[in-house]
Amino acid sequence: MNSQQSLTKELRDILNIVADLSYNDINSGVFDHRIIAKANNIPQDEVRNYLDQLKSRGLIREDIQPTGTSFRLYMITAEGIQELEDQDQK
Repeated sequence: MNSQQSLTKELRDILNIVADLSYNDINSGVFDHRIIAKANNIPQDEVRNYLDQLKSRGLIREDIQPTGTSFRLYMITAEGIQELEDQDQK
């Protein structure tokens, strides 16, 4: 990871959810409502905050959404996959 900070458990959980739902495919998008639904006990606003934090770290990216839609589509990045692999090796 480029950032000096390691991920909190909550950020890692959300990153894992994005990775699982996209099958670790950087070209496969995941709707935000699916991520929120899988993050059982985390309030919707917190999940969106975590997604924004992961996006700012370059671990996920937000796909372009059509005008007038209320959903967001997120994709894991190669850096996000690498971050998960690095943590699995520790």
